[in-house]
Amino acid sequence: MRSCGSCHVCLRGQPALCATTFALDERSPLRAAGGGEIAQGLRTAGFAEQVLVHESQVVPVPNEMPLDRACLLACGVVTGYGAVFNTAQVSAGDSVAVIGAGGVG
Repeated sequence: MRSCGSCHVCLRGQPALCATTFALDERSPLRAAGGGEIAQGLRTAGFAEQVLVHESQVVPVPNEMPLDRACLLACGVVTGYGAVFNTAQVSAGDSVAVIGAGGVG
């Protein structure tokens, strides 16, 4: 989720609720050979070798971190962490059951 970093919800520490509209929301920078616009599914470019993203989506990865571990941070760790600490508000010493499949579950 892109965020502007300066609206009320961003400043409150909830950038996922940012409703700011960005240029990429209006038109894609991607073009076919004939010049027509290419629709980008969820604006993620999941299978691309290169991708254009808003600066709010960029996090530096230390050179010493192996990329096969760094790739887990974007979805599995952030989603799991958010579910445990923000949504469920699990504290030290709590007992929980995690039910799910895949990297997050």
